Amino acid sequence: MRKFIVILTTLFTVAILSSSAASVSGTIFGCKGKTYTYSLSGSYNCLLKWEVYGATIVSGQATSSIQVKFYSTGSATIKVYDCYGLIATKYVNVGSAPEITHIAQVMDFSSGNTLTFEADIDSDMNWSAYWNCGANSIVNQDDNINAGVSKVKIDIQKREPVRCTVSNICGTDTRELHKHGYIMNF
Repeated sequence: MRKFIVILTTLFTVAILSSSAASVSGTIFGCKGKTYTYSLSGSYNCLLKWEVYGATIVSGQATSSIQVKFYSTGSATIKVYDCYGLIATKYVNVGSAPEITHIAQVMDFSSGNTLTFEADIDSDMNWSAYWNCGANSIVNQDDNINAGVSKVKIDIQKREPVRCTVSNICGTDTRELHKHGYIMNF
């Protein structure tokens, strides 16, 4: 008697759905308290899930574009997943606007005297501070970025009040010093 062995084979076609071309577009430099848009480019095959660290998603979860608001300075991470796993990551450096923290008191607002304004700047971002003191000439600007401080020494050109503004890409801060020692914030 003959024995037959029957081998059944089934041909499977496996489609590998790759999202390797996906990337997240949007800025790599952000500012604390501001909102930015990040979008997924490339191919994706199913429902998207975004995860953010150092920020909150304002809108757009499960879509190809989200709005993100940064709540702290330093590093933030944006990740997007499809049904197969992680498909793209974006790293963002988050800075903050400078803040004038000290004004050297001067009682004589006569032309030719000097006055120093000092501001806290974000040491993590390596951003310079830009000062504008109106009609008063800037004699010296000292940015100690590692210490997170920017100082400007001005030569008083006009009688009081003396107003200076410091700015970077995240914002500005303005203070005005009056003859009697009071400081106005703007």
